[in-house]
Amino acid sequence: DLFPDIKYIDHDFEILRTLSNSKGTENLKLILDYWKDRDYINHICQGYINMISNLNMSYDKICDMSNKITEIDIQTHGYKCCIYYQYFVSSFFKQHSKELLDFISQYSLSNELITFLNLLSSTDVDNLLQAVNDWDETLINTKTVLDFVMLKRFFVRFNQEINVTQNHPTSSNSMQIQEAFDRTYNDEQFKNIFDCFEQCSASLTSIKRIHLELTDKELSKRKRISDLMKNITFTFIEQSNKFNINIQPQSMCFNDLSELRDRARLIEYSTNNNNQYLIDSECDINVLRSFVTF
Repeated sequence: DLFPDIKYIDHDFEILRTLSNSKGTENLKLILDYWKDRDYINHICQGYINMISNLNMSYDKICDMSNKITEIDIQTHGYKCCIYYQYFVSSFFKQHSKELLDFISQYSLSNELITFLNLLSSTDVDNLLQAVNDWDETLINTKTVLDFVMLKRFFVRFNQEINVTQNHPTSSNSMQIQEAFDRTYNDEQFKNIFDCFEQCSASLTSIKRIHLELTDKELSKRKRISDLMKNITFTFIEQSNKFNINIQPQSMCFNDLSELRDRARLIEYSTNNNNQYLIDSECDINVLRSFVTF
């Protein structure tokens, strides 16, 4: 091989440059620069495509060229490789900050994590945080959940900023993304946000499992509330100048009843449209209201 060790490409190329000063040598330098950072470049390109889709932005020329760049392999003609890489440099390296490029690459490296985060409501994530102490540390630790919560906050803020930029669509997709990212990332609480991706991605299966079990419990509580309203009667009784509640049939204690009432109140006032379990039946809503105000 002409360049057997990628770590020494720059050094070896400088030796070659002294022997030849042709246009071909400069093109070779472009190809070598691309190949050195090929994995990172491909993650940026694929990440950009995924991000545009995730944000429901229009498919643009950068998406088209990014797709072509990810298809470069050892069979690709050298001239095409040079053209595509020059386009990448002018569209990404020269236009955007290193932090934004790292963020875009996460839409490739951590795309499953980001997709899952955007599907969850903030309430779902808060429930994960509250439940983490009940789980085995070998399954997931508190820091991972805290990182997950921080990522959720970051993406909520970033998506809000994207909506703001889209209300004034005078710039390109990539510049809108840069503006939204800068406004979000400049918040001090997000300065270490890149430290959160790797561990959360590695623990995603466990996070999904916990979320599913919490969701099952949530749905179970909703069903129990519905069954209570259909099958149980409540009456207030006075005993020795004290009031109590008589539940017929006696299937639960008052503490359990109070817990369900608190849960019903939270469900009733849930307003997050991203929650796939959000109640949209007027009948269900009326049942909850009745349960809360009994």
